[in-house]
Amino acid sequence: MQIDVLVIKKCTNDVINKNIGRIFRKHNIVEYKSPDDYLSINDFYKVYGYTCFYKSETEVIESIKITDVTITFVSRGYPRELSKHLTKTRGFSLEKRGEGIYYITNDIIPMQLLVTSELSEEENLWLRCLTNNLQDIKTIDKLSVRYSENEHNELYKSVMNVIVRANRDKFKEVTSMCEALKELWAEDIEKSHNEGMEKGYEMGHQDGIRRMIISSKELGASKKQIEELLVRNYDITIEQARMYIEQNW
Repeated sequence: MQIDVLVIKKCTNDVINKNIGRIFRKHNIVEYKSPDDYLSINDFYKVYGYTCFYKSETEVIESIKITDVTITFVSRGYPRELSKHLTKTRGFSLEKRGEGIYYITNDIIPMQLLVTSELSEEENLWLRCLTNNLQDIKTIDKLSVRYSENEHNELYKSVMNVIVRANRDKFKEVTSMCEALKELWAEDIEKSHNEGMEKGYEMGHQDGIRRMIISSKELGASKKQIEELLVRNYDITIEQARMYIEQNW
């Protein structure tokens, strides 16, 4: 058996005030479903089983107490079939404790369900936006502002990278994008350039230029940005760069 879940150990005396972490105890098992997946009845029993394995696979008996373990299920949408099964077949209750936060009660193990599409934008903006289907421009603007305030934090940068890559077309529509986020785009553009250069050496100078132009355009680079990359890295004139761009735009 291989456990494909995230385990977080919380210090016993720490108090977590964050709405999604209030349920946490010392050992917390988290099952995170991708935005395109759903939380099924089988998923519930798999994670519950893994939790029991985690509690029992220790050298010292009762070194992990069952009362010190919690389970968190994270899903983009509300799992109606699972909810029906838990209440009707298992006799559990689902109690709403906040926007998108449901406690699964009547079991010795404290459990919660987080529905990311319902979570509060104010309290859980980042977790709510971990999706490939961002639609609200105001939410994207809010993300840009929050990121600009934390652009030097690698954790914020990592999550923002995931969100931007998953919603590339939508971010292209945002003209008020903050400078910090533009720099994040620039990193992708530079990466695209490097990949184009490598292909260029393998498949020929002009083909490398063409690939770099196309991939940079897909990443949202402007013609001006691509011109500068071409002149700087392919030893060509600005006129030649513009010609290549027009041919491949």
